[in-house]
Amino acid sequence: MAGSKHDPACPFKPVDAPVGLHYRDATPPAPRSPRRRTLPITLAHLRRATTFVLSFGLAKGLAFGGVLLLPRLLDPVAYGAVELALSVGLLGASILGLGTVAAAAQLHLIEGERHTEPLLATVCGWSALVGLGQSPG
Repeated sequence: MAGSKHDPACPFKPVDAPVGLHYRDATPPAPRSPRRRTLPITLAHLRRATTFVLSFGLAKGLAFGGVLLLPRLLDPVAYGAVELALSVGLLGASILGLGTVAAAAQLHLIEGERHTEPLLATVCGWSALVGLGQSPG
């Protein structure tokens, strides 16, 4: 590289390269091990994964089975009231929570934030206060 001065204290040496690739590490790369690397899967990882899969499967199975079982157990008027209450409750929880439940899930699962309990407790408290305010009497 004509006209540029190299600082001797810099651990990188200049090389002739396209713009943006002016320096290369002066140390050679570490030799690769001939053994194949494996991921360290511990018993705790397996326990957490198994718990998640079983709880998710149980929740989805109950949700699926409940939809099939409720019409058989209830008369049409009671079944309609239960379905309406479930629908309105789900929509109301989404509106009252202002999306914080989904945000807490994203913070915990994707961003790795471990302290989402205060956020969820605030949403539960807010929903409970609104629900108590709407109760008759």
